[in-house]
Amino acid sequence: MDPSDCVADGYETVANDDEETKGEYPYKVVEKAPIAQITIGEETTKYTDVEEFLTAFYAIDGEATVKLLDDITLSEESQFENTNADADITLDLNGHNIIGSSTDDGVIYKKGGKLTIEGDGIVENTGDEGDAVGSGGTVVINEGTYIGVLDACFVTPEATIVINGGKFKAPKLYYQSEEYIKP
Repeated sequence: MDPSDCVADGYETVANDDEETKGEYPYKVVEKAPIAQITIGEETTKYTDVEEFLTAFYAIDGEATVKLLDDITLSEESQFENTNADADITLDLNGHNIIGSSTDDGVIYKKGGKLTIEGDGIVENTGDEGDAVGSGGTVVINEGTYIGVLDACFVTPEATIVINGGKFKAPKLYYQSEEYIKP
């Protein structure tokens, strides 16, 4: 039996490193560390579960600040996605990485509204094809490293992507006509 099957939500089992008790108790239960937090107004919510966090990110409708607190590996075809036209999101990578394999519009995708990406960290698409960031609205990239299999960025015809900084590694910087990239 896997000991992690026996713990309550929000907790996990780890190897017991206490020399006095680890022989008798090889595992200990600890509270899960949060992977990200979302601040809307004065309220900050921390998330320990990737899927719960992605659901909350998708639901943002208005101004919000999202801060990564740990590296995030997305399940196959999952993506950071928000399609609310009224959303104005600042994503602080905060020295952490987002790794995914989405073939659909990028590991991070913003349709409508605005997404500003700040902070050091890596956004990487490791799939057979795909992009690091996709824009169907307005995406502003200020910092970070973006690695795509085909392109670093995907831009739809009705979208804008503004690149103020960052590093890009892919066969092409973006996929779309140059008229949609604003330096």
